[in-house]
Amino acid sequence: MEETILVVEDEVSRRITLRFICRDFGSVVEARSEPDAFTLIEELRLRGVRLSLAVVDLRLPRKGMIDPDAGFSVIRRLVRDFPTTPVIVLTIRTDKAAWQTASGLPAIRYLFSKPYESARFREAVVACMKGKAKGLTCVGQFEDYDHE
Repeated sequence: MEETILVVEDEVSRRITLRFICRDFGSVVEARSEPDAFTLIEELRLRGVRLSLAVVDLRLPRKGMIDPDAGFSVIRRLVRDFPTTPVIVLTIRTDKAAWQTASGLPAIRYLFSKPYESARFREAVVACMKGKAKGLTCVGQFEDYDHE
């Protein structure tokens, strides 16, 4: 069965970069907002697709405006519909509340603060796809919280 990777990112240039990296590991499907992600997740579930990885930005459009926590809603839906799918989170947020919320969602394997190095992101994708990512790994400015 082909690997399927979901990318949820509203910034076009970043979504293109993520697609470029992730396509080496499987078929990439994309959403640019929380409602788009909900629709796509439902379609994937109904088609019986095995979702191998999800990459989710936290700040996403919802109801016509950018919501800094919309990505967490997407992740909760993923956990409900695809409970074994690992998630990589990307965010410009670096506050402790974001880290604490991410820490409470066991599907999240990596928490990246933007900007991040593409090579490090690629390593995270490989670890998730090979089932080697366990627990939460923080990258970038979140690393300080990881040691508290």
